Amino acid sequence: MKRLSTILMGLIMSCCAMADVDPNFYIYLCFGQSNMEGNATPEEQDKTGVDSRFQMLACVDFSSPSRTMGQWYTATPPIVRPGTGLGMADYFGRTMVANLPNNVRVGVVDVAIGGTKIEGFMQEEVAGYIASMNPTSEGWLIDYFKAYGNDPYKRLVDMAKIAQQKGVVKGILLHQGESNNMQQDWPQKVKKIYDRLIDDLGLDASEVPLFVGETVQSGLGGSCGGHNSVIANVPSVIPNSYVISSAECPQKGDGLHFTAQGYRMMGARYAQQALKLMGIEAEIPQPTRGSVKVGGAERAYLQYVPQQLGHKRPLLISCHGMNQDAAYQKNMLKIETVADTAKFVTVFPEGEGKSWDISGKKDINFILKIIDQMVEQYDIDPGRVYLSGFSMGGMFTYHAMNIIPHRIAAFAPISGYPMGGATASASVRAIPIIHTHGTTDDVVTFSNVQKNLNVWISHNHCNTTPTVTEHYRGAPNITRRVWSGGDDGVEVVLMELANKGHWISNDYGVLTGDEIWKFCKNYSIDVVWPEETPTLTIDQRFTSISQLTGKLFAIVNEADGKALFGSGAQNLGYEDYETAFSDGNSGYLFRLENSTLSGKYLLRLMTPDQTPYNIWGSPGYLNSQPATDWCSFILGLNNQNGQDIKNGAVWEIEYVSDKGFTLKNVGTGKYLKDASPAKYDTPAYFTFCTLKDETTGVEEVKGIKEKREITDPRWYTMDGRCVNPQDLRPGLYIHHGKKIVIRAGGM
Repeated sequence: MKRLSTILMGLIMSCCAMADVDPNFYIYLCFGQSNMEGNATPEEQDKTGVDSRFQMLACVDFSSPSRTMGQWYTATPPIVRPGTGLGMADYFGRTMVANLPNNVRVGVVDVAIGGTKIEGFMQEEVAGYIASMNPTSEGWLIDYFKAYGNDPYKRLVDMAKIAQQKGVVKGILLHQGESNNMQQDWPQKVKKIYDRLIDDLGLDASEVPLFVGETVQSGLGGSCGGHNSVIANVPSVIPNSYVISSAECPQKGDGLHFTAQGYRMMGARYAQQALKLMGIEAEIPQPTRGSVKVGGAERAYLQYVPQQLGHKRPLLISCHGMNQDAAYQKNMLKIETVADTAKFVTVFPEGEGKSWDISGKKDINFILKIIDQMVEQYDIDPGRVYLSGFSMGGMFTYHAMNIIPHRIAAFAPISGYPMGGATASASVRAIPIIHTHGTTDDVVTFSNVQKNLNVWISHNHCNTTPTVTEHYRGAPNITRRVWSGGDDGVEVVLMELANKGHWISNDYGVLTGDEIWKFCKNYSIDVVWPEETPTLTIDQRFTSISQLTGKLFAIVNEADGKALFGSGAQNLGYEDYETAFSDGNSGYLFRLENSTLSGKYLLRLMTPDQTPYNIWGSPGYLNSQPATDWCSFILGLNNQNGQDIKNGAVWEIEYVSDKGFTLKNVGTGKYLKDASPAKYDTPAYFTFCTLKDETTGVEEVKGIKEKREITDPRWYTMDGRCVNPQDLRPGLYIHHGKKIVIRAGGM
């Protein structure tokens, strides 16, 4: 009787457990090595907006964010383990829930180990495999296995059984092979693992497909791309299996791992195949928002990427007006239909403070970073990049003509021009321009449009008499004027919108975006990439505090290949030498000053012409908020956004023989390592040094008193404006192709 009661109780509990199973909770098991684990740092677009219908089962305990093994959570990265990144499962799940009915949830059970061979998931092999590892050189891999109790297959099964209490296993995802590169028996080993999972979990192989992802393609620099020929054999060994292509998925440069965009693309492709088996034809959504890092700050943009984009397609960058934003510009330009038909990518950058730097290089550097990212992510043709902008964005477009004509093939300003009048640097090539403007614009008046265009018509050597088309394309209010015959066949076009104000025209039967594309598509340039990245060339390397007296010096970390500099209005930047010492950064040198504390120092930011770099009228000192706060930055000595930070600008500086200088902040009591606060318990070692011309690009230094000896008028500011020699002030200039510093005082 007692035994019967036990059996009945077991049946009752089993029935209750089955009653808890939701047939609309689709479970997918994931395993593999580093690409399944996630090797890319999640970007802003990856950290938010995850649908709560996409769940992850924690397969280890997490400390940050706090997660308990065996519990379900919304699947924000990292999914696999603490310290991992964005991986295959992230956008697999996101794409699944975006295409499935709202009552369906998706859960992933993800066990992955970076660097492991397939033997790491074979129970008959794993013990010997771990025993063969070198504790010195492979200690990191040994620790990864310890996280799963030295048996990742068992952990996967144990977690899968927990998942089966809530949902139904619908498929298995695998990404592995780099550590078994070109091993012809790899498909048979995968089959052993797959068959064992089916048996151990009581699954039906005909209902649980295996999805196997390719490695980075050889054509994209993949060092294990040849293994894809081995992966291609899996469907002949496992009937219900499918290969997921990695074609066009960018890699991060090591030949092994995908970029964040590559993981998004791969994850979506896994989902596309899984959905196809359910009879759902899903389009893979392209991300609509992205960001790039410029001078230590994250800069955002919106993007529109057509489906089935193809290779070497064009890029149009469209900048918003003052006090507007990227979303407003995207909505006003209405470029999507044109882009879908012509297959080009459009990017809408976000200006800092809803405005643009129309005299310096801060936003020029932003545009260049966007171009580089688009080339990497979407294989954009770097010779067919076009720049447009509305109002202040149009002013910025004119500004860019003199600065980056070697990167932009054609320009399309709308309702904007330089308020001080356009200039065309003599060294700039002939520039194709289509300018659109309303005749009743009361913000940027139409009356000065022709004067600005004449500068470029003359520069381009275009015909002085335009071809005029009234009632263009049947529109009664549009007149199109074309100045043709320019150097290299370029034209200057004015789209004159009668009785139109300060607005983008989409209501006269002619779409501004359509006209911009029809004009720009005719132009391309040969982009010459630099043969090598500028390297650090040190003039004098300092080894003691006493040597720094009266000197201006750079602060670099030679191990990281980066330098400290003033970024934007107040931030501390920490970037590669090319970025830190670029033309757009006027403050990248430092001067040591004594503080009120004995043996402690201030670091004042200086410009190359030996003048102090002032922040909002205050001296610019290297300052740090407490280690718990959000950033380090250059700011006034005693006040930081209205807050007095005790000793935040005071530094304990020591030189360690054969290593370099350490920077310990008196306010936080911790070390500075990068652009973050001084928050580290262990130091970084910086080189304090002066730089040779090869690093900064400066080829000559003159004193301001020598300007009376200068008679050659061909002096230009860094943004291409011609300057009378008698009006030269301290700063950087271009003269006969050289970058020259004019200093205050004599030489």
